[in-house]
Amino acid sequence: MKNLVALLAIALPAVAQEPYSPYVDRDYPENVYWGDTHVHTYLSSDAYGLGTRTTPDEAYRFAKGETIRATGGDDVTIRRPLDFLMVADHAANLGVLPALDRGDPRLLASEKGQALAKVRADLSARPALRDVLRAKTLDEYNAGTAALGKVGGDYGIDEVFKREAWQNVVTVAERHNNPGKFTTFAGYEYSPSGLHRNVLFAGGPTETLKTRLFSKFDSANPEDLWAFLAAYRETTGSDVISIPHNSNVSRGNMFMSVTYEGKPISPDYARIRSSIEPLMEVTQIKGDSETHPLNSPDDKFADHEPFNIPLRWTVAMEAAWRIYWAFQSALDSRSEEEITRGSYARSALQTGLDIEAKVGVNPYKFGMIGSTDAHTGLATVD
Repeated sequence: MKNLVALLAIALPAVAQEPYSPYVDRDYPENVYWGDTHVHTYLSSDAYGLGTRTTPDEAYRFAKGETIRATGGDDVTIRRPLDFLMVADHAANLGVLPALDRGDPRLLASEKGQALAKVRADLSARPALRDVLRAKTLDEYNAGTAALGKVGGDYGIDEVFKREAWQNVVTVAERHNNPGKFTTFAGYEYSPSGLHRNVLFAGGPTETLKTRLFSKFDSANPEDLWAFLAAYRETTGSDVISIPHNSNVSRGNMFMSVTYEGKPISPDYARIRSSIEPLMEVTQIKGDSETHPLNSPDDKFADHEPFNIPLRWTVAMEAAWRIYWAFQSALDSRSEEEITRGSYARSALQTGLDIEAKVGVNPYKFGMIGSTDAHTGLATVD
């Protein structure tokens, strides 16, 4: 018996060291990487209006762990360098305000040169957006936004400027791409009202420079964006995806049971949407888009981080926002339950299953990510 025990003692460790056989068809990724696909720099008109002067180059350097000088004058360093980053500046008027501010002659000689020159001349006389946010009364707020209003809209920038702006986006992203250590993605934000998406290209400059910026001025209908991106896939053989975000402020229009134009959802619609949009940005600085108490009444965490007026906003800003929201509500015949159902991820997953039962394809079968939507050029919410 003692000899048998001794043999077992020798044999057991040998058995324990044998490797386990691998799982059948185990081909899914196992590593976890941390990054941000939604950061704005001074190339975005809203960020520039807020005073941001951080460049895309600085944004990538910060995400990699380098110390940079922030807009406010402080030296800043991220606590933990990221594994990947996409600078997603707004495609609409990308880079226009900085160019106007420095008097770019190519802009001033464009078709709308005279109007652009006037905008640039008036910029110094108008309050900065950050000053409007500090308004102490509703009258001050209304006066400030009226002055700023002429700065917005489609500047009618010519195609040469747009192509150069996109080429610069791609070039800077490629410069910081370091395979195996830090990955960059060229992309931009498509931002029609309430239906914002970040467009992320998987390929390198050989592919991405064959396309162009597609903005809300091309079309406010996301279906036109999907068709544009599907054509890019077909012609280049390279991949691209569109990532919806802030569905919580879409007033139920992000995940509808009908199309943008109110038509029934077809198998083709469901197929291209699920292909182009396999992800959604479920949380960021403008609130959480997972669910709402009206959608999940039995979930005590359903009110986690809704979109509330930030503390830095004034009473006047909050009043103006609520007036705007009430106006939108008056134009909408849907119930609040219907609106919230089309605004959040958890109910969208259910809607997708319902649509799949009818047409055979699920348009709302997606994974979920979180991003910052930082308008400071810094991929952090600290």
